[in-house]
Amino acid sequence: MAAKHRHHRKKAMTRSILLVVGVLLMEAHAYGAPIEASAVPDGGADAMTLAPTDGVPTPADGGNTAPEQSISKVPVLTTFVEATYPPDALAARVSAAVTFEVVIDEKGSVVSVRVLKQDTTKDGFDFATPAMEAVKQFRFTPAEAGGVPVPVQLTYTYRFKLPELGILKGMVVARTTQKPIKGARVTATREVEGAWLKAEAVTGDDGRFRLADLPVGTWQIVVRALGFQSQKKVEHVGTDDVTHVMFVLEPPASNPYDMLVEEKEEKGRVYKDPA
Repeated sequence: MAAKHRHHRKKAMTRSILLVVGVLLMEAHAYGAPIEASAVPDGGADAMTLAPTDGVPTPADGGNTAPEQSISKVPVLTTFVEATYPPDALAARVSAAVTFEVVIDEKGSVVSVRVLKQDTTKDGFDFATPAMEAVKQFRFTPAEAGGVPVPVQLTYTYRFKLPELGILKGMVVARTTQKPIKGARVTATREVEGAWLKAEAVTGDDGRFRLADLPVGTWQIVVRALGFQSQKKVEHVGTDDVTHVMFVLEPPASNPYDMLVEEKEEKGRVYKDPA
C-alpha cells in the first residue's frame, strides 16, 4: 500500500509541478569565441545561482499549486548553441542582451521559450529571433526534486558581445622600382556566419594604408592597382598590437605586344613564341 502511494505521489509530482529554479546567465561571443558563464559564484559553467523564490512550485498544467517542493538537483546546461549575430547589427557595432523565460521538461529538453525583454545599445535590430532559435536547441541535465526528475522554469539571458577590434596597417610598392604605389585599393573581407564583412582603404602618396576597427580574426586582403597584378594575402588581426603587412606588386603578367604564331603539321597543332 505504501509503495502504491509513493508511486502515485511520484507520478503526480512529475506531471504537474513546474519548479521555478532561478536565473541562469550565459554570455555568447561572436565568431565562435569561447562561451563563458557569468553571474555564477564560482565561475563554473555547471553552476547556477538560485533566486529567492526557489522552492515555490507552479503547476505545469495550469492546475492548483502543488505543495511546496525544494530542488535537490538544479539543471545544468550541457549543449550550448551559439546564435547568429545579426550582420547589420555587427556592422553597426550594436550589442544586446535578450532575456527569456525557458521551460525544460523532466528529460532536460527545452519545451517552451518566451521573450521577456531585449536590451540593446541601439534600437532597430532584431536579436530576439536568432537568440530564441539557439535557446530552443539547448539541452540540460534534468532538474530533480526529492530525487525525482521534474520540469522546471528558469530565466536565461543570452548576451551578444561584440568582438574585440584590431588595426591593420601596410604599404604597397612596385616590384621593379621599389617605389610606393599611390591609389592602390586595399580590400579586406571575412566571412562570419554566412555573411561577409568588408573594409576598404586607398593608399596615399607614400603607398601606405590603414584599416581600423576590424574584428579580431583572420582576414583575406586583396590589393589592386592600375598597371599591376593584384595580390592576395591572408592576415590575422589581433588586439595586442597593430598588424603590419607589405604588398609588393608585380607588373602585368604578359607583354601586350607578344603574340602566338600557329603552324600546322600533320601530327596536329604546334604553338610557337616568336621570341
